[in-house]
Amino acid sequence: MSSESWPLRIVRSIWRALDRVRRVLHLIFMLGFFFILVVGLAGQRVQIPASAALLIAPQGTLVDQLSGDPFERALAKAQGLQLQETLLRDVLDAIRAARDDARIRTVVLRLDGLAAAGLSKLQELGAELERFKESGKEVIAVGDGFTRDQYYLAAHADRVYMHPMGIVLVDGYSRFVPYYKSLLDLLYIDYNVWTVGEFKSFVEPITRDDMSPEDREASRAYLVALWGAYQSDVTAARELPAGALQRYADEIDTLLAEVGGNTAELARDYGLVDEIIPRDEMRARIRELVGNG
Repeated sequence: MSSESWPLRIVRSIWRALDRVRRVLHLIFMLGFFFILVVGLAGQRVQIPASAALLIAPQGTLVDQLSGDPFERALAKAQGLQLQETLLRDVLDAIRAARDDARIRTVVLRLDGLAAAGLSKLQELGAELERFKESGKEVIAVGDGFTRDQYYLAAHADRVYMHPMGIVLVDGYSRFVPYYKSLLDLLYIDYNVWTVGEFKSFVEPITRDDMSPEDREASRAYLVALWGAYQSDVTAARELPAGALQRYADEIDTLLAEVGGNTAELARDYGLVDEIIPRDEMRARIRELVGNG
């Protein structure tokens, strides 16, 4: 029987040791992967007291489907990164559950973190808020100020509280398109475009330096429709006179001059908000409402 030489035995021992280290590292990696996955997917358990308010505070853009894959979102959550999207379905489910939950006395809308939302999503969420109010419970909107999309949801609240330094900025809908034809000509970039018929505005950013009459007509059609639907919903929710929002958007400089430039006072006097109070008083009002329930 032949025996291995000692250099070969040393090499074989080192190889086995490295193989064991590889397996251990692989196991650690897999355990870490599953830990991140579980942390990201497992929701935090919330203890609800006998009398409470449901806080709806959407962050970023209100969407029908989150971007990215579940692992990326779980990894971001485990790293403490703030997701800049809120799933509409999650908000709707929470409001529906709160409607029949005796522990929930009111829904509080804190909308400062809402960056944007399509009108169809706002309408769906606004309709759910109206159904919630049919249960006899209140909806309260609070904020340092309200943009157009934020105010659509706030308008469906029973009471709207705004900070004394706040402003309600309802400025309608618009569309801005960058045009690159002159830049492409300057860089000597050649391109070929084929279009058939009218209203072919998709390629205009590289073929023009301004908006074509056809694109302007098409854009005006759907923007006017969006603005009309927005005005109709908000004026109905706040019981404002017809045309009130159009006047507010068109003549805000004149309206501000009448109240000495105080944006919060204008919003209150115009009927857009109910009270102008600081944050601590907002919290005190909500605690009082929940406690008295």
